[in-house]
Amino acid sequence: MSEDRSGSGEQALSRDMQPVIPGSYAFFRSDGSRELSEAAQKETLAGEDRGNALVCVLCGQVVTWKGERISVSGKHAHVVFNPAGIVFELGCFRAAPGCVAQGRSSLEFTWFQGYAWQIGLCRQCRAHLGWRYQGGQEGDVFFGLILGRLLEKSP
Repeated sequence: MSEDRSGSGEQALSRDMQPVIPGSYAFFRSDGSRELSEAAQKETLAGEDRGNALVCVLCGQVVTWKGERISVSGKHAHVVFNPAGIVFELGCFRAAPGCVAQGRSSLEFTWFQGYAWQIGLCRQCRAHLGWRYQGGQEGDVFFGLILGRLLEKSP
């Protein structure tokens, strides 16, 4: 776990913990008008029709939304097991801003061929929520989240 550098009791992110959504920002043009970055535009548009939030079952942090569900290898939900024989039911999501990826990417024992994985932790309580997957092409990212560790919450 990373050390507390703030003095407030909050954990600082270690170098190998990365936000799963790139930061968004705005550009100001010479005429004074504002242009949102591509990430900010997607976040703004998606915020209007994301559906119910899916929150961490332990702390209530918003992890993603029902509207972020995607199909990978022909379906949204997958039942998988790790080398220790532990079974997980995963749902695939295009974005999970309440999740933080930790550790180095690995192709070992990947459940999605061609996709390297990293552990995905709750941004707030650091509970294990699933995995972040990245394919060979830049921007080819999705999240396999453990459905039993998410709770649906109405707006």
